[in-house]
Amino acid sequence: MLENLDIECMIKDVNINEDKTGINLTWNDGHEAPCGYEWLHKHGFTKEAKKENERLHHYREELWGHEYEAEIVKLNYDDIMSDDSALLKLLVTLDSKGLVIINKAPQKVGTLVEIGNRIAFLKPTLWGETFQVFSKAAPSDLAYTPCKLGLHTDGPFTYHSPGIQFLHCIKNTTVGGRNELSDGFLAAKILKEKYPELYEILLKRPIQYQNIGKDDNHDIYNLTRKLVFELDPNGKLENINFSHQTRDSYMDLEIEEVQKMYTAIKKFNDILYSRENLIHVQLQSGDIVAFNNTRVLHGREEYQHGPGLERHLEGGYVEWDQARSKIRILKKYVDFDKPN
Repeated sequence: MLENLDIECMIKDVNINEDKTGINLTWNDGHEAPCGYEWLHKHGFTKEAKKENERLHHYREELWGHEYEAEIVKLNYDDIMSDDSALLKLLVTLDSKGLVIINKAPQKVGTLVEIGNRIAFLKPTLWGETFQVFSKAAPSDLAYTPCKLGLHTDGPFTYHSPGIQFLHCIKNTTVGGRNELSDGFLAAKILKEKYPELYEILLKRPIQYQNIGKDDNHDIYNLTRKLVFELDPNGKLENINFSHQTRDSYMDLEIEEVQKMYTAIKKFNDILYSRENLIHVQLQSGDIVAFNNTRVLHGREEYQHGPGLERHLEGGYVEWDQARSKIRILKKYVDFDKPN
């Protein structure tokens, strides 16, 4: 127990154990402790040990721009559901690249539940385990219309935004409606390098987000204040919270800061949409686009809707806690590794 810790207790003697797989430590209070070489390597203060431990948390991000449109990793649904190496490739690619396409999935509601259960489980929300995206007569969200949907992350109006998002195209006979995606980490890097004062605004000044309405008999009133750029304890960009569609009209700013904030969010948005960064994906029936919702911003072009034209997507989320847990478990026995 920690209350019994004697921080003055020091190592008195060190000996190699009999089978030469580690060392035995003798402390000046008389107690002994065996330490294997593998344990010592993992818990050392070397660069190698630090790098190995970092990979237990996540893989190094590989930034991408428009060129990734022709290089997007594509995986087969049946392989993911039956082959652990394919599942591990899906999760590791989502961790490093942030974007994967899954082909040939069953064209039915509930397919994402099966994927969620393969990893761990889907994140429950006010909309249930999954949500249906199609044009509605009385839409409660811009996503439920055929109108253009701007680049955004899902759920900035919640305190715990979803980690991984899956969008399953169950049926698509419409014209238009290409999905648009952009690497928010790359856009943030460009903003920081070219417009550091604007980057600092989005790093330090929160934006208020809200989601108010009614959906499937649920009254909804979500409200948060979040930074667009959130850093980890080491000062590295970890999360992006950005959605003009759900940004509240109230601004928790001094009046002289308002124009600077608008300048910052507009410039960030412009970088996301730049020809060098934006990619387009035309989902076909049976396709699933999976992406890191805390990094990759997604949107949609306008599409034609009417008699004989139907576009039905199902969405769902898996949290990164569960996904990275699965990565660590699979890496113990699956013969797959990704250079870091």
